[in-house]
Amino acid sequence: MSRVRRAVAVVLVATGLASCSVHKSPAGTMVAPDRVVNPGADRDRGVTATTMTIGVVAYRQDSFAQFGLSSLGGRPVAELLKPLVDDLNARGGIAGRRVTLAVSEFSPLVPAEAQTACVDQADDKKVFVTLAEVSLTDDAQERCLAMRQTPVVTSNSSSQADLAADAGWVHQVAMSKDRMFKNWVEALISAKAVTPDTKIGLAHADTAEDDALVSNVFIPYLTSKGLKVAAQAAFSGLTIASATADAQRAAARFRDAKVDLILPDLDFLRTFLFLQASGANGPQAHYSVSDLGQLSLGVATSFFPPSFGGTRGVTAYTSDLTGNGIGTDHTPLSPALQDCVTVYKTGGRPFPDSGIERLADELQLAQFCEELALVSHVASAAGPHLNRASFSAAFDKVSGFSDHVALTAPLSFGPGKFDGADSYRVIEWREDCGGGNSCYAELAPFAKGRW
Repeated sequence: MSRVRRAVAVVLVATGLASCSVHKSPAGTMVAPDRVVNPGADRDRGVTATTMTIGVVAYRQDSFAQFGLSSLGGRPVAELLKPLVDDLNARGGIAGRRVTLAVSEFSPLVPAEAQTACVDQADDKKVFVTLAEVSLTDDAQERCLAMRQTPVVTSNSSSQADLAADAGWVHQVAMSKDRMFKNWVEALISAKAVTPDTKIGLAHADTAEDDALVSNVFIPYLTSKGLKVAAQAAFSGLTIASATADAQRAAARFRDAKVDLILPDLDFLRTFLFLQASGANGPQAHYSVSDLGQLSLGVATSFFPPSFGGTRGVTAYTSDLTGNGIGTDHTPLSPALQDCVTVYKTGGRPFPDSGIERLADELQLAQFCEELALVSHVASAAGPHLNRASFSAAFDKVSGFSDHVALTAPLSFGPGKFDGADSYRVIEWREDCGGGNSCYAELAPFAKGRW
């Protein structure tokens, strides 16, 4: 594994520890946007006839200093996004309004800071909408913002139950966990990688969201397809030691059940520990992966053992995220991401030549560039009375949106549909895709999922 990927692995392991924490959503009653603001109002929090304040929640650069990384990215988020906002304003802003950014930073290793950033966005900075990046923790921050009546556009993925509970305040560009799992199963059946005789092992995080998904979505859907779960394992450990113990118990349970195929809904850290335990004395089973736990990200699996080679799965993400090109010179960027990079560089901000700084910058740029373009599109579709209610309702009009969409295939929303991605690719993990880096190679291009 290269030095860059090794440094990234340190970040991911550190953040993985934070993702094991259990957060509680803020107390209170969720109120839908059209019950908070009159959709016909001409003024609202964070927006006037000529201005719009867009909030951003992002990791503090010194979040991982204790692990020997002085900064997470090459530049602070506000500096990274300035060329994008300058370009946007030069072209007339959003719905004719000049855009200003309001950034709230937090450490993913300190759950309380995520809540503090939420309060800062909604109560102190009083933003119109908040942009959020892929989170390796849970979705409590998005729920906090929704409780404080702040529209959220995020790259994170939640369950459909949680999105519905957010009452229309949260829209994500990623595919929901429910739809991802169902499309994953359909792909496995289509490839004849699973049959009624296959003994399936389900490994998942012992959290309220994932427990509900397993009980109410995953197992019922497998059963409806004539498939059977031979064993389950729930991971609840909050430290490396306790997570390792979880992995060892799971490996023994799956071995005793003679599991053939393991489907993980786990973060990369717990999956890595499980792979180690399985290699020592666990089941001789095949794995498959998906976007659940972000296991389809090339960087998230960059420190996995060679035995993981050949593992296949599905992803709604582009090759920018699943391959080994982003942050390196090995693979050209997609046209959508290249457009974002061009705008950034035109603003006089060259990327670092290589390394974790470039990797972090490009990953953040991909997410926020896409989210800014989506906010602009939705705000324009909201009509002459732009406010939080009309903005949230305007997502129902979004179909086939592709402007600067770098993370997935084109997005679509609609009544009761709060996740934008609809298509997925089939991928396979390979140990060396060039430069000593692993990646997921594409086996089949994007196709619209059944779900």
